Amino acid sequence: MTKSPKEALDSMIANMPEKTGKSLTDWLLIVQSSRLEKHGQFIEHLKSDHGMTHGFTNLAANRYFNPVSNSEGDLVETQYVGAKSGLLQNKSGSRYQFEGY
Repeated sequence: MTKSPKEALDSMIANMPEKTGKSLTDWLLIVQSSRLEKHGQFIEHLKSDHGMTHGFTNLAANRYFNPVSNSEGDLVETQYVGAKSGLLQNKSGSRYQFEGY
């Protein structure tokens, strides 16, 4: 049976640690620390410096530039992925907690 686009994406994200050695979150942190600004630059960086395949590099770059709601509905975490992730840290460097609001 053919998977829906969402099922295919979820499967790809679930398989990422096995296939690449890191989770999507880990790759997003690598992308953020590279300080590159363009999608194509990220693709080239992840392929050449980390040996990732195009599909996984494209997924990580797309998630970095276009964060989307995850299936668990954690909208605050999703909103602050990528370039905005530092905004979730307070002055002491700890992450703000948004439980029970």
